[in-house]
Amino acid sequence: METIGLICLIHAIFAVQNTWALESGRLKYGKSLDCTKDEDCIENAVCSHLNLSNIVLQHQFCICDKGYVMLQNKSGEVCLKVASRLGDQCMEDIQCAATFGADTECRRPSSNTPSAGVCQCKPGAKLVSALCEIISKIGDSCQVSDNCPDNVYCDRSVCVCPYNHVANSNRTKCIKNSNLGEACYEDRNCLNTNSRCYEGRCRCSRTHIDSVSGSMCLRLANNLLDQCKEDQQCGTVSPNAACIHGLCECKPGYHAYNNICWTSIGLGEYCSDSRQCISNSNITTLMHCHESRCSCVQGSEGDRKNNECVQTPSSSIPLSHQSALLFSLVFTCLRIFIMR
Repeated sequence: METIGLICLIHAIFAVQNTWALESGRLKYGKSLDCTKDEDCIENAVCSHLNLSNIVLQHQFCICDKGYVMLQNKSGEVCLKVASRLGDQCMEDIQCAATFGADTECRRPSSNTPSAGVCQCKPGAKLVSALCEIISKIGDSCQVSDNCPDNVYCDRSVCVCPYNHVANSNRTKCIKNSNLGEACYEDRNCLNTNSRCYEGRCRCSRTHIDSVSGSMCLRLANNLLDQCKEDQQCGTVSPNAACIHGLCECKPGYHAYNNICWTSIGLGEYCSDSRQCISNSNITTLMHCHESRCSCVQGSEGDRKNNECVQTPSSSIPLSHQSALLFSLVFTCLRIFIMR
């Protein structure tokens, strides 16, 4: 009774779902599965008893040959050859999925191209134990390394990159770290702090400059007296600045004026700009560049010994004036004495 019931159930299922009938020597959709000989079936299909769990049904049915799978399309049913390996030609996804699982596809050069494609794992999947499986991204959980992208390891249940490698931006592969000057693919490929991938090479960012050794990126100074490690950090402030005792300062023979290092020129020496003139190693308003020489401004006089200009005291009286005043005072005293 149980066997009869099972047979009836199978027939009912076939009647409700996709069934085929013999019509003009072809297997057609919509009626029965019955057949009496192979010629009653479509190409690559045979007429055979259906064996389910050691129960052989009395009726014969059209089923696809071994190595083929049935698909219903617009023109009817067809038996398509099953792919035996990735890269085999295909027309439909089912040819790939029959062998390599649901995470495969028949990939064509273009979605609008009617020509045959090839069986491939879907994007984000790879072949694991003969089946295509969606893989974890770098940083996601895993059980074994096969759950991770190629060349990525499952360490403590997390997909991680090997030593000296870093995940790309979409976490699908590991890329080797690159030092300054080495080839790169994206910014995270560059190992050094404050470096980025520019025109295929790791270079320092715009606010930094290569160290002399080429092993690090150093911040460019914005002003004199900014902190520094090497001279080239100060060059953008002034070409005549250098890193002296950890600060950007003017080199010997130069002095700072308005955040620029000017050539230090003394009293009487040739100049081209008043900001070059310096008095006794100090900037002064008493000296200017006059007729291409550093000269004292009006109201001051030069002290050659100390190489500086000194302001003339406004209360001082010239020596000639002092003599005249003394003579006038003596003459006045004599007149008073005679009149007595």
